[in-house]
Amino acid sequence: QEALIALRFAQGGDKPDAKMIQALVAAATASDRTLAQTALITLSALDLPARFAGKLAPLLSHPDVDRARAVIDMLAHRRTEEATELLVQVVAEQDIRRARLAADALRGRKDGVSSLVAALAKCRESERARLLAGLLRATSSDLSAGQRRKLRDEALERLASGREGAKAL
Repeated sequence: QEALIALRFAQGGDKPDAKMIQALVAAATASDRTLAQTALITLSALDLPARFAGKLAPLLSHPDVDRARAVIDMLAHRRTEEATELLVQVVAEQDIRRARLAADALRGRKDGVSSLVAALAKCRESERARLLAGLLRATSSDLSAGQRRKLRDEALERLASGREGAKAL
């Protein structure tokens, strides 16, 4: 734990490298909650380059929801395409509790519209579809004609075939 704290201060203003991020993520997944919390705090204090956002993905599906919540909060404050993509992925694929947390982190962001459209078009769960639709509703003016058409066509196909999920679309 002390080594992780020292690592943060030793880093100074330098950008972290891949080995450091990998070590911190490994410590954040440890069974020792105190060590994991220190690693998460250290990760959140770093100026994490956008290309390393994907390294946080294993923590998003960690059995301890609090660890996932900490990473979702980190990603919410990083206004990068990579961070947005990870948050959309959580909304689209993780359990509904994590999906709600990630959806809250995405509210008000204008990036990720095309990923949200694709996720909503594929979504088969009504509650998750409502989450995705709510996020898109806030940015509906940013939808292209092609994206609107994609959602409309999917909704019409679901209505015609009697499948669920057309309402959210």
